[in-house]
Amino acid sequence: MANEVKAINGIGIVDVQEFNGVENSTSAQNMEKLNSSTWEYGGTSVTNTIPKTTISEMSNNDDSFTYDAVYSKLKTLDDYRALVVWTGSSGGTGGKTFVRVARAASGGTTTSYGTAVKVLDTGYNATLGLDVDLITNNKALVTARDEDNSNRGDAFVVTISGTPATAVAVGSAATFEADAIGWSDAAADPFTADKYVIVYDNNVDVEIQAKVCTVSGTTPSFGSMATIASDEPSVPATVFYPWIDADPFNTGRYLITYNWHSAGDFQQYLVIISVSGTTITVGTPVNTQSGTSPQGGVWDKRTKNRIFCPTSDNNDSGKGKLTVCSVEDTVNGDGKTITVGGTLYTFHSGAGAEKAAAVTDYFIPNKISMFATRGSPEGVGNDVNAYTAPVTGLTLGTITLEDEDFFTSTEVGDNPSVASSPANPGWFWYFGRGTQGYIRAGIMGGTY
Repeated sequence: MANEVKAINGIGIVDVQEFNGVENSTSAQNMEKLNSSTWEYGGTSVTNTIPKTTISEMSNNDDSFTYDAVYSKLKTLDDYRALVVWTGSSGGTGGKTFVRVARAASGGTTTSYGTAVKVLDTGYNATLGLDVDLITNNKALVTARDEDNSNRGDAFVVTISGTPATAVAVGSAATFEADAIGWSDAAADPFTADKYVIVYDNNVDVEIQAKVCTVSGTTPSFGSMATIASDEPSVPATVFYPWIDADPFNTGRYLITYNWHSAGDFQQYLVIISVSGTTITVGTPVNTQSGTSPQGGVWDKRTKNRIFCPTSDNNDSGKGKLTVCSVEDTVNGDGKTITVGGTLYTFHSGAGAEKAAAVTDYFIPNKISMFATRGSPEGVGNDVNAYTAPVTGLTLGTITLEDEDFFTSTEVGDNPSVASSPANPGWFWYFGRGTQGYIRAGIMGGTY
């Protein structure tokens, strides 16, 4: 047995679990102190109702863009808040990038907002990176491509203040990559304040690369570059859609997923990296399944060493699919060796789901929510479908369609970003766009 004691936003969490791979949550003895209430696992039940707040437009910029929101990234904070960064544009190059806080006061059904603040004067054809530092609280890192400066990669520190804390301020740009980049993402170390890892497409080296970012006040600095994956000209094949997620149980360990394409064949890859200081060590990538997804693999937030990898399967009419993987732990193994589950699950059987996403909860064990964007179960329409399934080891139980219109065809919910709350049990936020950007919170049904 092993004890872990950690704190999230000042909330003490004592988590006692066995280091026995993906099955450890069934033997967990847990108690959490949250907002002066004691939650005992197995003691509180919530029905499987996914929507919590109404759908609300968040991207009310004043620039008369054709698309108020194009690409977005969302992360959760305490006090039923979400931090969202997104781009707005009329197409082609140009546009702007904004950041804003959404809040559902007391976990209610209505969303209110802080003021949208401009991050930079460009933003169209690339995704953004975002993660929040839950140790220092109310600080985050944004990564973006600066189209006015040869598409270089810039990072910005965002601070959040106020009562309630919904006011944002953006620090000066710091360049983490002078070469032109495509997509980027960032993940904060959940155990080390002011430390992140940035992963990105380097369009000059035609590689997916990563760097450690440390923050002093509002100033980022960067370590040396590590190569995660490279294009394969001899195939020929390209790599794209880098995505990173921090291990919630182990400091300095991250998963990275990326996509590989050759002659119409799309595949998803998963690799584990470890960080010591500013040095990155890269494990061996594994092919998880066919398809692509800008929002890639996620660690199980309640069970050690388990990972869920969603895709929209380009090789099978765009169906929503998911593979469950496990990783050797850092006590009995190297912490990087991946086992890919033997079953590729189809959670969304309708054709044309352009994007797929998955989320687990910090409090509810052995359950996953999955989302398919554009494409109803019948294969028509532009709505967002929300699914859940129980999980045992690397096996999903019965997959249930919880809400066929988590976002309706009017809002579309394209280019989604979804994240669960480390402070509010069962709570998650989802951001997507049609011509505007919309946000909605949900509650994941379960016992916690």
